[in-house]
Amino acid sequence: MRLAPAGLAAGVLMTLAASAGAELLIYGPKDRFLGCIDCAWKDERSVCAPYGTYGDPRSESSIWNRFGPEGNPSRFQSPWHDASLAGPELVTAEGRYLGRFSIHAGAFRDWALLRGIFETADRKAEDAREVFCEYVKPEFWTDRLTK
Repeated sequence: MRLAPAGLAAGVLMTLAASAGAELLIYGPKDRFLGCIDCAWKDERSVCAPYGTYGDPRSESSIWNRFGPEGNPSRFQSPWHDASLAGPELVTAEGRYLGRFSIHAGAFRDWALLRGIFETADRKAEDAREVFCEYVKPEFWTDRLTK
């Protein structure tokens, strides 16, 4: 796996943080909860909790499981599907819709950056997790959301 440039991942997350100003949550079809982007890693809801329901690449509920229903790039509801606009929704805890959490061009205004992380990880969701989560640390969000 090649590592993504720090600026690429940080750019995506800084834009998300500035847009939201609150917890960033991912929901799949039929309002199925898929995790929290900016929760602490110890929080079971975090997509970065290494052994949590949503952060463990082996979990069926994880967007990082490339063989599971939520992370498999060949499934339309996956954020890693190239042509689908049915990827998970990104919303704030207050319910404000921010767009689709997806690499598809029409999904979210910063799709190219998220796609860049995925491409840099050789199109493997579990490797994209490493790059993405490197920048989703509580101190990263605290610094940006308090300014």
